Amino acid sequence: MDYMKCLSSADRKPRLVPMWSSAFGVIALLAVAFYLVFMPKLPALPLYGNYNHQRLFVLLLLVAICGLTLGRGATRKDWLQLYFFLSMRTRMLLLALLLVGVCSSVLAVYPWFALLEVAHFALMFLAAVSLAVIRVNLGSLFDRLLAVTMVLVGGVYLLIYSAGYYWAAVSYDFDLSLVHKLLFNSFSNVRFFSQWQSWTLPLMVLPLLLVRRACPWRLALLLPAAGWWLLLFMTATRGTTLGCMVAVVLTLLFYRRQALPWLRWHLLAMVSGLAAYLTLHYGLPLMLVGKPAVVESVFDRALSGLSGREPLWSEAWEMTVSHPLLGVGPMHYADYAMGVAAHPHNALLQISAEWGVPALLIVLALFSLGLVLWLRNDYGVGKGEDETARLRPALFAALITAAVHSLFSGIIVMPISQLMMTLVLGWMLGIAYIESPKLEVGAVEASSHSPRAHFFVLLFFTLVLLGIAKPLSVQIPILERVHQEYREESLLEPVGYFRPRFWLQGYPALYDQEKNHVVIAD
Repeated sequence: MDYMKCLSSADRKPRLVPMWSSAFGVIALLAVAFYLVFMPKLPALPLYGNYNHQRLFVLLLLVAICGLTLGRGATRKDWLQLYFFLSMRTRMLLLALLLVGVCSSVLAVYPWFALLEVAHFALMFLAAVSLAVIRVNLGSLFDRLLAVTMVLVGGVYLLIYSAGYYWAAVSYDFDLSLVHKLLFNSFSNVRFFSQWQSWTLPLMVLPLLLVRRACPWRLALLLPAAGWWLLLFMTATRGTTLGCMVAVVLTLLFYRRQALPWLRWHLLAMVSGLAAYLTLHYGLPLMLVGKPAVVESVFDRALSGLSGREPLWSEAWEMTVSHPLLGVGPMHYADYAMGVAAHPHNALLQISAEWGVPALLIVLALFSLGLVLWLRNDYGVGKGEDETARLRPALFAALITAAVHSLFSGIIVMPISQLMMTLVLGWMLGIAYIESPKLEVGAVEASSHSPRAHFFVLLFFTLVLLGIAKPLSVQIPILERVHQEYREESLLEPVGYFRPRFWLQGYPALYDQEKNHVVIAD
């Protein structure tokens, strides 16, 4: 098996379960891949908009991943083994964060709405560890399935772009606003697509890192990656661009020569995408119709300025100052800043305002411990034949790109971005587990056999599901009506200026079962 090639060192952990048991992991991974590839063409459910149906699909995916892993004794033991692989300090911090979130929710204006976010983040954690289990059991097959997924994702969008561009050029004199709508009509806001790009841009060249050099069609794999960059220039998203720049610098700093194979393909894809963008959006239209065909370009936007984020950040800071210990409650920025936005477009300010300063410190500590866990096992530097060694810079860059972008956007809020966060973190945890010394891994095996541990993880999963099901049982029946009434009372066009959070309209008050006809604030 190729999996065993990845574990060439004698002190690596062998496969956790027999290969036949990995079928459930393949099913879960294929479900994620199917969603990512075909999401642009999935029909919207009758719950008012693509955003809400993305939320429901992602929620079902996360529940299915956890259910397939925790529902069986063998894989549940593997899940516990991955969990106890985390240091005691990390586990205590996770528990503290959960307790802070629950306490903040109980004291919030809308407790069940707040608990919904806490339970959802807990579900994401359960799913991330479940995906780590799948990565360990499938080995390099996991990497290759997701590499193929990246090719298909980029390929689908490249085909849509090509068809739309030809249509716009021939029939509408290069009016590429039509292409813009065709590409991004599955997203309530084009920035949600950009958040997805922040997680995936560094990963788009994974196929080029994994295929053999002698492969005659290897360069063809560059096309989807270049097309993905072209779309970034087309959307003019500065947060993703800045995140990519910071990620390149930090990846080179930490990985040095090991980063060069990834960096060469990454930069080549970027240059190719930029060349295609300049040719198709400037050069060709100038030659044929005498003007560039640009909807909005990253070159046209100011390189400085926060695009109106200052009031959002100011609101979040005021909430932090007035509620420093437990915040105003998870998802309650939307309630306190009603009429402005449902989140402050900054992950750190969002956590401090809604969960409190202690929660922010815990999150920063967990992020730091995660980076230490990831970077300390980079002793595979220079092993060019090791597939995992070639993957590590790309995964690190994806995490950094998204982390930087989260300082200017709602990456930790939006459904597709949350799915990618769960996937990337689980992927990284699985690799970190495999590459840990055998002695360290063996020390946690005994804990995974404890019947008490099995009982508590099932109990926790059940409580998480109840924490999600209870508020959804109230919200889903009125979901379409809430959005329709808000649109009519606000005199907005369909899918107009909603404030997305958990749902497309993120104001908690609108879902309160005792006052569903709240007056919309000016």
